[in-house]
Amino acid sequence: MKTKRRIIVFATGILFFSIIGCKNASSQEKPSEETKIKNMLRMFYTNYVKMNAGGVNNNTDSLLNLYCTKELIVYVNNAYSEPPGKINSDIFLQTQMVDVRMLDKMRIQKDSLRMDVYRVFLTYGKGEWSIKLSVVKENENYKINQVFLPADEGR
Repeated sequence: MKTKRRIIVFATGILFFSIIGCKNASSQEKPSEETKIKNMLRMFYTNYVKMNAGGVNNNTDSLLNLYCTKELIVYVNNAYSEPPGKINSDIFLQTQMVDVRMLDKMRIQKDSLRMDVYRVFLTYGKGEWSIKLSVVKENENYKINQVFLPADEGR
């Protein structure tokens, strides 16, 4: 009788600890908000560069609608319709050249001062540059809300 009781207690203990372990494992698998934002930015830049590589300026409206706020889309459309010379490079890449090799060493870093700001680092050859972006949450998704141009870097 004592042996049967010990087996039941032992089995119950194993079951109890395995349930606790499973709950902890599932909570650890949930990506953080920062990870979700970095994944969103990685997907946007990967698709954006691939769509515009090789001098082909594909229609990126659906991509912008998916990853950018309406305010940013209006800003981008207005910026390109400004007098020539005001915007002389791609706003999202901050360069005139677009090549898929820019993505080879892409990295994304959260700003240490502002919780909503991220930097996307792109490289080409020996050169590296960064694009500073502001991200907001709309419903359940994150979207790019602002692209800081080099003149805006102080903000």
